[in-house]
Amino acid sequence: MKRLRTTFTAALIAAALLGTSNAFILTAKASFNDVAGHWAEAAINAAVTSDYVDGYEDGSFKPDQNVSRAEFIKLVVTAMKLTVPQAKDGEDWYTPYVTA
Repeated sequence: MKRLRTTFTAALIAAALLGTSNAFILTAKASFNDVAGHWAEAAINAAVTSDYVDGYEDGSFKPDQNVSRAEFIKLVVTAMKLTVPQAKDGEDWYTPYVTA
């Protein structure tokens, strides 16, 4: 699990660096209720601004929570801008991302 967290953090930082090469200040499209003051706040906001991540429906990002395999797949697929098929009724939320 620690390796997965480290990989996710590295992916966020890479996304932030790639997305901010010409920008010094980023404004996140979403305002999470649990990232203010977190050590990864800038990287999280950069990833949100670049549309790599979008957080949870309750307005949180959960920066200290372990990343599930499904969440990681969504992060990678979104960052690579792959075409994601429409979800079918009854499918798990992550199935279209795995398919992509």
